[in-house]
Formats: sequence, C-alpha cells, structure tokens
Amino acid sequence: MSKLAELKATAELGLMAAERCAPAATTASKLFVEEALEQIFKKPLALKEALPRLNEALAGRHQTGEVIDHLPTIIESVGKSDRLAGMKVTRMLGSGAHELVLATDSKAALKLGVDNLPRPIANRLFDAPVLEHGKLENGVRYYMQPVGETAGVTDKHVVSVVGKIRSNGFVEDDMWGFSGTRKDQVALFGKSQKPLLIDQGGAIPRYGMTYKNGELLPHEIQQANLTEIGEFLAERRIPLIRHSATRPLNPLQMDGRSFSTKMDDWQLTDGVKDYMKMIDRSPTMWGSWTDGEVVHALRSLTLGK
Repeated sequence: MSKLAELKATAELGLMAAERCAPAATTASKLFVEEALEQIFKKPLALKEALPRLNEALAGRHQTGEVIDHLPTIIESVGKSDRLAGMKVTRMLGSGAHELVLATDSKAALKLGVDNLPRPIANRLFDAPVLEHGKLENGVRYYMQPVGETAGVTDKHVVSVVGKIRSNGFVEDDMWGFSGTRKDQVALFGKSQKPLLIDQGGAIPRYGMTYKNGELLPHEIQQANLTEIGEFLAERRIPLIRHSATRPLNPLQMDGRSFSTKMDDWQLTDGVKDYMKMIDRSPTMWGSWTDGEVVHALRSLTLGK
C-alpha cells in the first residue's frame, strides 16, 4: 500500500474507531436530525420556509456537509428569488461539500450551492440531465435534475459510468472507496434503467482541459504544466502505469501502484510538486502547488490524451 493510501486508510480507521468509542452520541445526533427532518417535511413546504428550519436543525452537525455553512447566504438569496422562493419541497435528499439537495413536489432534485456548483450543461453520455439552472444573488447557484432510482445500483453500474467518464475526457472524482465503488453517486433512469452520474462533482475535466459552454477546451497553462511533468518523469525514467478507460479499476485497491511501480505515490507527488515550485510553473487549481493538483495531473497522464 502506498504512503498516501496508507494515510487515507489510517484516517478511515480512526473515524471508525471514534464512532465506536462514542456510539451513543453519534446515534443521538442522527436521530435528532431524522426527527427534525420528519417534522419539517410533514407536508410540502415553500423553499423560503423550509431552508431556515433546515438551518436550525443542521447547524453544527458536520456530517451533513460543508454547504451547511453557507445556508444563511442561500436563505437570503432564495428569499429574493421569484423562481425559487415559493417552490414546494418535500424532503431532503442529501448534502455535501458544495450542494444541498432537496426533492421538489414536481419530483425533481433541486441542488443549491455557492459559487462552485458543477457543469450547468450535462454531459449526455454519463450525467443525469439538467432540467434547469440559474444564478441568484451573492453567488448562489442552483440546478434541477430528475430523480433517479438508487436502490438497484450495482458495482457494475458504477464502473460503467466511470468508463464513460474516462473515455470522454474527464476523470472520476470521489467515485471509489477502499471497500469498493461509491454507489450513492449513480442512479438508474428511464425504462431502460440507464446508469448515470447524479453528483456532477464526480466527473472533472482531465488536467489540461477546461469545460465551458458544454464542451472541453484546452487549458493552456495546464497543458504547459503537463509537458513539464512529462519531461520531469522521462528524465528520471519514472514510467506511469496506464489506467484503462474501458475497464476501470479502483485506484485505491491497487497496492500502491496507482501511478508507478518505481516510486510510492506520496514520493512521486512530493517530487513533482517540489519540481514545479522550483521552476516557477503556475498552479491553477489553488494558490500554490498542492498534492491535489499534482495528483489530478498524474491521474490525467495515466489515462493518456
């Protein structure tokens, strides 16, 4: 197992141990949220009325996702929206780092977030369709998608979606766990039960490309960075293991061989990151070179062009 994978596994075990040490507190917190949600959604409720009650029930309960921290801003902006303020919602479907997801009485999933919601135009090959999208005040964005069936999703469905993501110029993100696939990222749609990605954050353009107005376009700085990284690896004779687009494997279950057989992932990432800093290449995803940007670039290189 690579150092990076080992650290991730240790963190997961630590979280599991913490939950075992305090099961009563964890159970009580979950029950509180479930009971509060049940009370809020006894009947369809206008969004401008539901959001303040959700904020009160979920504030400080970080298991629901970071987007909860932005709820006061979302509440203010929704209250001024002619389109959303009176929209009836029937239940909370979930939340994450960037989105709060609510079911509407028209059987759609309404997704709300601040600034960083994903692609407003769905990729028809692997995304669930986007029915409507828009921007409110204070950087609040929303989009709506049909609600798919999640009960019958299998590992095979998820791997199929990952293959389509990879073969169409994107890289999957947060689609794997150490125990297998993330089935909650995919749902089945239509009579054919077609598996599609429901969390658009689960597919990001490969490093070197950017997604604008429904198409992938070259990102010049990232393209130049990829060239530098490729030359760095070639000069040091560090080959990358090619990952299949058509037969995806879980990179977390590859015994530390997710990038190269020659170096552990953490060593390779640190080496590339230090080199890019030394030659003053510009990072594009954060203010300075991070593991995340390097990993994204390396994963993109392993899939080829």
